[in-house]
Amino acid sequence: MEVGTLTPDTRIENEECVYCFNNYDDPEGINICLQCFTCCCTEHAKQHFQERQHGCFLSRKRITTVSKADPNKLAIGVEGGFEDVKHTYEFELRLFDEGGFQVLPDELADTEEAIKVIDQIKKAPSASCADLVQSWELQVVECPHVKGLVQPDEKIPPRPCKCTDCDLDKNLWLCLTCGHIGCGRRNFDGSGGNNHAVDHYNETKHPVVVKLGTISPDGRADLFCYQCDETVSDPNIAQHLAKYSIDVETAVKTESTTTELNVQINKNWDFDAVTADGREYETMKGPFSVGLENLGNTCYMNSILQTLARIQPFVDEFAIPGGNAEKARWTDPARQLHRLLKEMQQGDRSKVSPRILRQVVCAGNHQFLGGQQQDAVEFFQYLYNYLKLHFPATVLRDAEFDSVQVVQCTGCADQATIPLKDQIFLMLTPPHSPPDTPEVNIPIDYLLEMTLTQEMVERKCDKCQKAGAVSRTLFKNFPEYLFVAVALDTVTESGMVRKMNLNVEFDPNRLDLTKYRSDVDESVDEKKVAELMNFGFTRAQCVRALENVGSVEEAVDWIVEHPMEQSPAVASVMEMGFSENEAREALEESQGNVALAIEWLFGPRTKKQSAQRSDGEGIYEMIAFVQHKGPSALCGHYVANVKRDGKWILYNDAKAAIYPDDVPPQFGKGYFYLFQRKHE
Repeated sequence: MEVGTLTPDTRIENEECVYCFNNYDDPEGINICLQCFTCCCTEHAKQHFQERQHGCFLSRKRITTVSKADPNKLAIGVEGGFEDVKHTYEFELRLFDEGGFQVLPDELADTEEAIKVIDQIKKAPSASCADLVQSWELQVVECPHVKGLVQPDEKIPPRPCKCTDCDLDKNLWLCLTCGHIGCGRRNFDGSGGNNHAVDHYNETKHPVVVKLGTISPDGRADLFCYQCDETVSDPNIAQHLAKYSIDVETAVKTESTTTELNVQINKNWDFDAVTADGREYETMKGPFSVGLENLGNTCYMNSILQTLARIQPFVDEFAIPGGNAEKARWTDPARQLHRLLKEMQQGDRSKVSPRILRQVVCAGNHQFLGGQQQDAVEFFQYLYNYLKLHFPATVLRDAEFDSVQVVQCTGCADQATIPLKDQIFLMLTPPHSPPDTPEVNIPIDYLLEMTLTQEMVERKCDKCQKAGAVSRTLFKNFPEYLFVAVALDTVTESGMVRKMNLNVEFDPNRLDLTKYRSDVDESVDEKKVAELMNFGFTRAQCVRALENVGSVEEAVDWIVEHPMEQSPAVASVMEMGFSENEAREALEESQGNVALAIEWLFGPRTKKQSAQRSDGEGIYEMIAFVQHKGPSALCGHYVANVKRDGKWILYNDAKAAIYPDDVPPQFGKGYFYLFQRKHE
């Protein structure tokens, strides 16, 4: 029996077919190739055999028993976590040939190497566990402010267990530096305190606090460092608390820790559930009714994928049967996009896991492969850049736009233009609003004016030599689809990132951007080109510079900072027979990666096409938005709201449900919006 070689770095997919979503919970289980370790269902094992002539498989089927015990730990799949799951597995040795599968007796694994490989596959951890770089359980760390804690020399007598600044007697935090007792922050679900512990830190900069009521005789307690902005540990907690007449050995735990509260909030919220006002939403069925499993704080990714699936040209690009994506190897991002989008479009399953797509697309990126919550807009930008690199001529071309920054001198009114190419979303920046203030209603027209028009900039005019100018940004084209983000996060006086409490007011059925279209003549100023060439620069250098900056002085600096000398990377690409211009263009597309640049030039699928930008009237309607709940974009929870066939759908990780007619989505609470051009 011929088998492959397993090394410590060999990745074994052992949960689901890499070509579809059939998995080891299905009646037939899955099949792991003993030569290349590809995981296939019965249908795709045939395809695998035809492509690779690999016929020996080890089948794997999972038998699952789930306990309904209540969680007491912020974790998944560990003791005390959200679920106590027991699994057993059934294995069979199978041979595939033109006639199909036949079960083989174990004795046919007749070599020491074959027996060893089969045993290693059986004992390999689940692929999903191997992918999880960091568990969902909060990691409590030591911090320098705990180690360097300064306390009073004398012991402080006991004090009433009550907030120093209000009447609250629960959720109290003791400052380990001076003994101040303050109530906690208000949580995103409305619970919590009046922020007096935070106020004390802002006034004194005493960083470390302990939550009274969470201290237990085993030395455990809930500690937080405001300066590090994270939960921390203190190996000398008993000694530090003794300064304030608190005896750890006799302490009685009376309140939940932050971790336990998060468990309870998450349990009550239930990331897989969708409810409003005590009512359960109607579960969606049919096409695009598929939820996406949370892989451990991956709601940011799920919400973006559900939003992208609303762009039908994007779905068609990858999900079309018989296309290039369906024929690609399973490790190709096109194949995994085909796999996921096809399943989402068909709607045959209630939920699927985006695990393998994430593994392929985020390979080498610890930020998005790890277990920490991430910013959904940052992930969208990463995903767009990644797909643009691999599919530059096709991906999201209907959502790209160019804009132009027009800088006008306040003295002589002379104008300079700076092209802004290949934009994928518009970022609206609200005025600063303290996070703890009541909700602020802000019209979207005001945000557009703030973002796009009348910004004062420091710039010396080429014509009149006076300083001072006004900048405005205008659209060169209005794409079929338009992404708009709202910058909700702000930095508090204490240096912590918190989300502003804003409600953006607008009509979701009509957003008119017509007045923001550019009518500026953007042809290169030949006088400036001639002036630059007098410095000894080539015309190509001058044109490139003026396409990126406005004035002659800035253009000179730009040319110096962007020399056109032939770099080793350019030379390497040119050795493959390409011109210098082709090499430079390819390296620009591939962010300087020589191998990808050559692949880009050779690949028929990724060959650059000079397609005209999508354009039309600048009137839009909203068709999807990502909503965030939590104190900042890096924690809390993301959901996607998508409009299909006149109904709004809530995608909350693994569940998809229809909003009741009398409970519309919170349009003004969006973080990342998707608009489509109206065709009236």
